[in-house]
Amino acid sequence: MTNLLKKLVLLTLLISVMYSCEKDEETEDTKGNVTVQLTDAPFPFAFVSEANISIAKIELKNADGDYVVLFESTTSTSYNLLDYTNGATASVATNSIATGTYSHAKVTLAGASVVMNGNVSDGGNENTIFDFNSETNDSYEIAIEPQLEVEEGSESNVLFDVDVNETFSFTTSSILIDGWFDFITQISGCDFNPTIRVCDLDKTGKVTGTVTLDGTNYENAQVTIVVNGDEISAHTEEDGTYTFIGINTGTYEVEVSIANQETQRVQVTVTGTDTATGNFSF
Repeated sequence: MTNLLKKLVLLTLLISVMYSCEKDEETEDTKGNVTVQLTDAPFPFAFVSEANISIAKIELKNADGDYVVLFESTTSTSYNLLDYTNGATASVATNSIATGTYSHAKVTLAGASVVMNGNVSDGGNENTIFDFNSETNDSYEIAIEPQLEVEEGSESNVLFDVDVNETFSFTTSSILIDGWFDFITQISGCDFNPTIRVCDLDKTGKVTGTVTLDGTNYENAQVTIVVNGDEISAHTEEDGTYTFIGINTGTYEVEVSIANQETQRVQVTVTGTDTATGNFSF
């Protein structure tokens, strides 16, 4: 090999290495961190002590239609969704993914269960457990509204809001008054149907308020709001307050129901990441 040829080969190798380094740096720079936040819409009664799910994998669909793995685990971490109500969230994972727009999420569950505060059949003292581990092998695709935008070097949050009341649907062999369970023994079973909404939490706002009855803060009032055509719910805390998070810009009707009282409704408007307030007085 002549000296000239050797020099050409060395120059080619040097250019190749430099290009490779530049591509690595470019790939690293065009990523942003995304944190998965988990919250829920709760049960309307106190017969349940735990509503658990375990997440095995979360994927996000990019503009090319390809799914990118945001989170995957071989170990099972269970989340009691009843701990994350009225704006409280659990941070499931943080990962770095390529910049861009993500339109859909795909969730694979590793397990699910409901623990009751007592036995659903007469004569039993132990808490009934409905176990759905054998029914959580499927993946569930959900549209992200608004879509997740990941920018270079950014810190983003994507919210997974589980509607527990729809996800774990109780069945009964009894006649219910106003469709309400008055006794735990009226419950004969439970169906599992994962109901989840997903949004870019950093592009949405909140709706909060207080419910009072005869001037006193009212606990456990049922509050509902319709977002993207889906009804989501909350229940007031001991101090009468409620909170919805991950609410898109728009005008909404918030509805509150209290036993033996007429249902009340108010309109609220959410703008960007602002907080709208809807108070109720019975």
